[in-house]
Amino acid sequence: MKLINLTTKATCSLAEFITAHAPTIFPTDATLIDFSEWDHAVLVDDPQPAIDDLRENVVLGEIIERDGCWCQTYQVAALPAEAVAANLVAEQDRITEVKRQLVGQIDDAIAAIYARWQRFESEYVLREAAARAYVDGGYQGDPGVWVTAYATGAGIALEVAADRILQQADARRDALEQLAALRMQKYSIEAAADIAGAATAHDLIAQRAAELGAAA
Repeated sequence: MKLINLTTKATCSLAEFITAHAPTIFPTDATLIDFSEWDHAVLVDDPQPAIDDLRENVVLGEIIERDGCWCQTYQVAALPAEAVAANLVAEQDRITEVKRQLVGQIDDAIAAIYARWQRFESEYVLREAAARAYVDGGYQGDPGVWVTAYATGAGIALEVAADRILQQADARRDALEQLAALRMQKYSIEAAADIAGAATAHDLIAQRAAELGAAA
C-alpha cells in the first residue's frame, strides 16, 4: 500500500483540499510515515505502480485526516476471473483488428504500385516484343515504331534503344516478382505475438515496397 495526496496540516476542509491540491505520491508504506514532520506537500517521482490492465486495477482508499494531514492510500487488486476473461477476449479482438488494418495497408500500398506500373502495360508489352524481334534479328531492318519512337525520344541509336527496352522490361518483371513475394510477407503481421511486433513487420514491408516501387 502506498500513500497518495500527502499535504500539510489539515487546516482546510476536505473539499478545499481536493480542489486545491493535485495528487501527490510518497514512496513509502503509509504506516511508516510520521506525517507531522512535513510542512509542505511532498511531490516525488513515485507514480502509481505499473499494473497489468487486463488482470489488475488500482483501488483508492478513502481520503482521511491523519496526524493533522489529509492523506489517501491505494493498493493494486486482482480483478475477478470473469472480468479478466472478458478483458482478454476484448484485447485479442483489438489485436486482431489492428493486424487486419495493417495487412490491409500493405495490400493497398502494393496495389497502388501495381496500378502505376500497369497504366501503360499494353505499350510495354508491344514495345518489348518489337525490341526483342529486332535484337533476335541481329539489329537488322526496320524495328518498327515502338523502337524508333523510343530511340528518337531518348536521342539514342536504335540498337541502344532496343537493348534498353529489354533491360527495362526485365527490371519490371524482377520488381514485380519481388513485390509479389513481399506482399506475402503480410502474413508475418498476422503471426506477430503482439501489436508492436505486427507494426514492426508492417513498417519493414511498407518500406521495402516503397523502395521497389520507386526503383522500377
